[in-house]
Formats: sequence, structure tokens, C-alpha cells
Amino acid sequence: MSIGGPLAVAAADFPVYSASNFKSCMMDAAKASPLTVVWPVDAEYEQAAMCPNVRNQVAHPTAVVYAKATADVVNTVQVNLSSNASASGNLTAWTGAGITNALLVAELYTKGPAGVASLSGSCPSVGTGGYYLGGGMGILSPKYGLGCDQVVALEVVLANGTVVTVDAEHHSDLFWAACGGGPGFGIVTRYKVKGIFLGSKDAGTEAFLASGLLEVGGVVLDQLPPVEYPSFGIFMFDEYMRLMNDWNGKLLEQELGHIWDRSNPEHYAKFLQLALQPGSLVSSAEHKFWRWFVMNACYMVPELSPAALKALMDFQSSPTIDECAAAVAAGAGKSELTEPIEYLCLAKELSNSINWNHLLGGAVSAVPSDATAYPHRKMISPLCHEPSMPYGSYDSNGELLPSANFTLYGVTMTYKPALLLEAFIARIKQFQRALVTTTPNIGTYYNYILPSLEDWQHSYWGANYPRLQRVKAAYDPRDMFTKPYTVEQPVRNFTCLPSQ
Repeated sequence: MSIGGPLAVAAADFPVYSASNFKSCMMDAAKASPLTVVWPVDAEYEQAAMCPNVRNQVAHPTAVVYAKATADVVNTVQVNLSSNASASGNLTAWTGAGITNALLVAELYTKGPAGVASLSGSCPSVGTGGYYLGGGMGILSPKYGLGCDQVVALEVVLANGTVVTVDAEHHSDLFWAACGGGPGFGIVTRYKVKGIFLGSKDAGTEAFLASGLLEVGGVVLDQLPPVEYPSFGIFMFDEYMRLMNDWNGKLLEQELGHIWDRSNPEHYAKFLQLALQPGSLVSSAEHKFWRWFVMNACYMVPELSPAALKALMDFQSSPTIDECAAAVAAGAGKSELTEPIEYLCLAKELSNSINWNHLLGGAVSAVPSDATAYPHRKMISPLCHEPSMPYGSYDSNGELLPSANFTLYGVTMTYKPALLLEAFIARIKQFQRALVTTTPNIGTYYNYILPSLEDWQHSYWGANYPRLQRVKAAYDPRDMFTKPYTVEQPVRNFTCLPSQ
């Protein structure tokens, strides 16, 4: 299996090279091979360069190259040697870095040996390339570890344009960095990953019960084994369909005419058909969803202290019932929200949940924190507050509307989406303060980028960050592969000689 994905290429400001020279060389390369290149002047550029979660859109590449094979990446890097680029039993298989979670599950289900599964993420349209590089949490992690723990080798295009196979014995420092260190060291084109043999339903059940962490801090986590499913692939399809119904129900009704009926065999067959088609509706509806998703506000947490639990309860109680009731009374007879307290109360009403994102422990915590770049091995789970804007807040191009209507408890009100977004972000910051001030040594997960972090280097990678910087300096000394929130070059100390 090898499915290509878009590769963003950004030109740097070196004195000898320029964006125009880069474009000229890139156009020559495209003529020599079937390489699709999208430039800022092209109508498709905005869509091609878009980050899936537009809240995290930080890069504006000089070009977007659609790489279908390793040779395409080599050509691009060789053209761009003085520019910057950023990509993204013992059963094993090589998989292309652009393949999505849903496509990997579907490929294994339809073509793999019976009983074999992969440790995949819970979002169907997420690419496995970034999933592995950030660490990769999944439903089976307590039994088998992180997604990157399943990687036994990688094919990487280095900054000098050469292709290397990286594993525990060859380029071992780069292999270490590729498990949780994020992108920025080279362009990974393929992964060799282990298959997980689940076999019977009993084996599937064991995988879910293995960690012993189903009960954490007196709270029983909702992680039940897929005992009613004939295979893990069918279970994951069911999980993907459930998530898409929850997140994207209205979008699915627009595109399919219905949401997914998880009891209908025809719907399973249709979902599998779409999952096997890159860029299908499996990804389309979810991609649109990210336009009105506000942020993954998630922290990697240990068992929470009483002080942390109280702070989180205070967050969920703010604004108070009395404050919101007073705001409603003061606005009686109005048809439009105008006051900040009204927007805070609406934001709380629409999204006040705090959830455990993935259960960890078990095989994840059995690995030392410095054995791979991923540092949060001893944490129980990401604890998240993940609000999303009401359906109808955006136009068909994904831009916030100046005003929109929302019906709550039978009352229709007009609101300004931009002010509601500000209220959501204010509550996210309140959630962050509640955790950070009461829970020492917590961190964040690189695949859930949180732009408001100040010390993001330590939050993502902890004590592993200096080693990651040394790997960066060794494999990408000129910062070819860089973008915001990737590992930086180490600070170099210069000694000034006394004048003679």
C-alpha cells in the first residue's frame, strides 16, 4: 500500500536563491516527471495549502507538490536544496505516508490476513504519517502501545536529497526522533508497521482490559471491548461512523442524504467503499467539520488531585446559573445577543464538557519516557475541552458569517459568530488555567497543537527536547524542513577571542 499526499514547499530567503528561481526549477522538474504543482496564483491553491484544522493555519507555502512516489519527493528536495520544506505475530507491511486511518483499516480489512488489525487513530481522515510522527494514540494503546511503537522502519528523504531506510540499527537517532518528535527532520515517504493479531473476540476483549486502568481516580472510563463485532475492522468502521454522526451529522445529510445507520449492512458496505477511495466523503465531511471546530484544548494528565478536580468543576460552573439567569432577565425582549456575558453563557450551554480523549497506561507507560521522543509515557490520558461553533456559523467558503440564528430551548436568537468564537476561546483559556495551576508536570500532545502555549517546546517534548535539537542539527542543519511548532535548531554559543 502506498498512497501519496500533498507536500508543502516553502522558499527561504537565502541570498543566492529566490522564490522565482525556485519556481522556475520546480516547473522544469514538473515537465520531466508527472508531478502536480500548485502555485499561489492557481485557483486550487487555497484548498491545497489549507491546514485541516484552520484554527492552526500558520504556513503559507510557496508551492504545494502532490507527491505520488518517493522519486517525486527526491525531485522536489533536490530542486529545493537551498529552500525550506515541510511535509508531513511478526506481521509487517509498508504503508505510504499519505494513507489515512480509515484507508489503512479498510485495506487491512479487505486485503490483510484474517484477524490482523493496525493500531490506528480514531479520526478517519487523519493521515497516518503525521499520526505516527506525533506519537499516535489509539483504542488499542493500553495493550500494544502508541502508533509509533508499531513502526519498525521508515523511508526518509533527507535534506541533501538522499533516501535512507531508518530503523533501530540504522540512523537510530533519527528513528528515535520519529516516534513522537513530529515533522521537521526529513520527509517520511513510507512506514513499515507491525500488524496486530487480534484473532478471536476474546483476544479483542483482552486488548481492552489489559491496562488495568478502566477505573481511574474513582471515575470509570467508557472503554468497552468490541465483543459484538466479528472483526476489529468492523469495530473501527462502527467507531468512525459513530464519530462522524456525532461531529458531522448535518454535513452528512447534505452530502449523503442521511447519517450513517450503524445497524444497516448496506451502510457498512458503502462506508467501506468510500474509505477505500482517497479524498472520498469519509474525509470530505470531516474536513468541513474542522472549519467550525474551535480547538483541541487537551493536556496530558496524571491522576488528578482534589485541587484540580475542584478547579475543573469551578470552570464548568462559570458563568454561574445565577449570572446567566440575570443576563437572560436583562435581555428580555431582545432578539439579538449583544453583551459579553450573554456570549459566555451561550458558549457554556453549547459546550461545557471535559472528556478523557484516549485511555493510555499499560503498554504505553511500560516504555521509559526517554526511550522515544514521545515523553508523556506515564500520563493517564489527554484531558480535553473541545468546543465547536454551531452549525450555520460559516458560509459555504468557510468564512464566519456576520450574524446567524440559533434556536435553544425553543427560543431563536440572532448572534454574531465572531463574538461567540471569542467567548469559546476565553473559556478555553479558563480551562487551561484550571489545569496548569493545579497539576504540576503536565504536558501537551504534539498532534493536538495548542497555539496559545508559551513554552510549547517543553510542553510537547519535556526533557527530550535538547536531544531532538541535536538530531535536528545533524540531519537538517540549514532548516530546510521547518514550520511553526517544529523542533528548532540548538542555540550555538560563540566564543569571542580578545583583540590583539
